Amino acid sequence: MNNMEIKEIKTSELVVDNFNVRGDEWDNDEELVDSIKSQGVLEPLLVRTIKNQKTKYPKNKTHSIICGNRRWHAAMEGRLKTVPCVIRNDIDDISALGTSLQENLKRHSLDRIQEAEAIAKMWEMMNGERTYEQKMKEMNKLFGMKERSVYNYLAVSRLATTLKGNLHSTAIKKLDIDNIASIESEEEWDKSDKKEALKIVSEIESSKERRSLLSEMKKRAEKETPKEALESIKKEMKGLQGVTLNVWLNAKEREATIKASKKNSVEMETLVKRNHISWLKKEGYL
Repeated sequence: MNNMEIKEIKTSELVVDNFNVRGDEWDNDEELVDSIKSQGVLEPLLVRTIKNQKTKYPKNKTHSIICGNRRWHAAMEGRLKTVPCVIRNDIDDISALGTSLQENLKRHSLDRIQEAEAIAKMWEMMNGERTYEQKMKEMNKLFGMKERSVYNYLAVSRLATTLKGNLHSTAIKKLDIDNIASIESEEEWDKSDKKEALKIVSEIESSKERRSLLSEMKKRAEKETPKEALESIKKEMKGLQGVTLNVWLNAKEREATIKASKKNSVEMETLVKRNHISWLKKEGYL
């Protein structure tokens, strides 16, 4: 940290760093603008000095923003001449990307695609300098990610452009990264099938139920599209249909639920409202 310096820098001399994961994104946050107008920028921006003008930054810019581009935009909207900045000239490109990604993951300000593309970019930048094991160790150190999570993010980053666009909808943003990676890895589904599968599982609230439904659809992928698989599952559920279409159980659980309901004269709705998988195991149905 010997290369760290804190100073006021003119807003006109700043530019978003090429390795800032959000890029020059600004959502016209009026609340943030009003706050900065009245109180100023309370949290300094993290920047580094532009040393090489071959980096495609405008010539009048002196520092690039690694973290804090929304505060910078809000400061300009609020007509502030300068903003407080922490200058870190010991940060190289890969560290700039990692720091920016850390900050945004902490704030939950990225969608799944932005996260995946940043992870993939960082993974690629480490090529040639680190072994596979070293790269995984670095990912775990920086972001607390295990190997499976990194693998899933890399899989999502490879999604076709049309599929990526589909992921930006509000409904699909809530999907777990492993849901998306699992859909992408299904070789029997084409692009339209994958979009269809994403839409179907995004309508399920429970993470556990999404995984169960997705697993069932993938088992049928060779013979049925996701939509066809969904209709088949609905027909098999029969008695469960009247309760809720969000109760997605695997074949053994469905069979055991129906059997237990009939044997014990318990209404399906009553049974499903219990923690009934545990109950089925305890009673020997599973």
